[in-house]
Amino acid sequence: MARLLAPDRPDWRWARVAELSEYSNTAALARLQEEDEPTRLAYEFRRSLDRGCGDKYPLHDAAHELFMSRRDLRIQVEGLIIAGADDEHTAYATMTPDPKVIETYHDLFFWVRPGLDRPAWLNSVVFGGLPQMNAHPNDVSGTVLRLARKIGHVAFTELINGGLCSDMTVTDLRRMTQEVLLTQLATLSFGAGAGRDMPEWTARMLEIGPDASRGGSDGFEKAIDTFFDELAISVADPTDERNLSLPAREPRVADYEVVNDE
Repeated sequence: MARLLAPDRPDWRWARVAELSEYSNTAALARLQEEDEPTRLAYEFRRSLDRGCGDKYPLHDAAHELFMSRRDLRIQVEGLIIAGADDEHTAYATMTPDPKVIETYHDLFFWVRPGLDRPAWLNSVVFGGLPQMNAHPNDVSGTVLRLARKIGHVAFTELINGGLCSDMTVTDLRRMTQEVLLTQLATLSFGAGAGRDMPEWTARMLEIGPDASRGGSDGFEKAIDTFFDELAISVADPTDERNLSLPAREPRVADYEVVNDE
């Protein structure tokens, strides 16, 4: 990593340790002289872990298990961290007995706190672009982290607490939804003249009046409500004989297979 550039990934210390573990111990220790104390300690843990003695470093061992084996809990820990929660709050919410495990996890695998007020860096290393862009429905971690970042740790804690949200949290969620949709609409507008198909909801978003631009939500809610009200589930017309004669289901590939038991 270039010394004059910020880290390019949240787990940069662990990545550095993995790189150094490819060297002999003597060569690695020489290179470790330029690293900070958390990186040197992580290297010692990695060496012990490779020998099956990771429990000599209980904080690192717990953080490593969270990173490697506790995916669902890990996503929520990272969500709380990126939302601005401290170690004590995150440890309590995740039933982690020692808050220092959260501190160790952050330093080793999700180093983002120094960049929480540096949006360009945070967006590049965590979201791969602007947080309201590049999301994918199957990217659970990316979606949760984006949500946590946008609404803050108080609202995020309420959200993961069974979704029982206060009025303030509901307001935060509405504001976030409006901001994300408006930003995506603005981005899509650049391709409008290039023949790109634009989603139908964009037309509804354009119905938002000037009140929404001043922070009000009436225009936004009306446009969204209108859009969903016009969605309808249709069924085949029963008066059309062709529909009545269709099979209950289409044949599957297995239905065409002929099994010869002889």
